Order: sequence, then C-alpha cells, then structure tokens
Amino acid sequence: MARVGDISDEMDLFCRLSEALHFPENAGGGWNGIDDQLRDLSWIAEKEVVIVHTDVPQLHPVAWQTYISILSYAVDAWENDDEHHLTVIFPEDAHPNVQAALRGLE
Repeated sequence: MARVGDISDEMDLFCRLSEALHFPENAGGGWNGIDDQLRDLSWIAEKEVVIVHTDVPQLHPVAWQTYISILSYAVDAWENDDEHHLTVIFPEDAHPNVQAALRGLE
C-alpha cells in the first residue's frame, strides 16, 4: 500500500508517488513518467497495488484532469491482469472532484 498526501503541485505528486511506490531509479519524470510506471509495476512483487491519497492533491485543474486520466487508464489496464491489480483511493471529500474529472474523460 502506497500512501501519498500533502501534494501541492505536479513535482510533489511525482516525488511522492515515486517514493511511495519505489519507482525504479531510471523512471522518467513528469506525466509520462507517472503514466509509464503505473502501467508497468514490474518491480512490485505484490499482486495488489493500492495508492491511498490521504488528502486531495492541490493541482491546477488541467493537471488534476491529467492525473485522473492517467490513474483511470492505469486502473483499467490492470483490471483483468494476472500479475497486478491497481486500486486508487481518495478521501471521501474528493469524490465529487474525482467523479467530475472522470466524466471529463467520456
């Protein structure tokens, strides 16, 4: 289980995810790096990979939409996989923002 919180911008987000999930040293940065690592997970031995957000990331609206998009596609990619299963949890007060961002992907 990876707990991430106190995220004030995109760089914070990448650093906290990298630390919590122990991204490989050669992991790229930015949105592509997050996307690549969440769709790989080969360095993680556990089947169940859970990202728990302890609070709502304080991201610019475009960055928030990008992050939710990356999470959504990564969760979908692992949904029926035998190697890993990715779950992402946000605090209850974030659910309206997450739902709005997901609707934006439709």
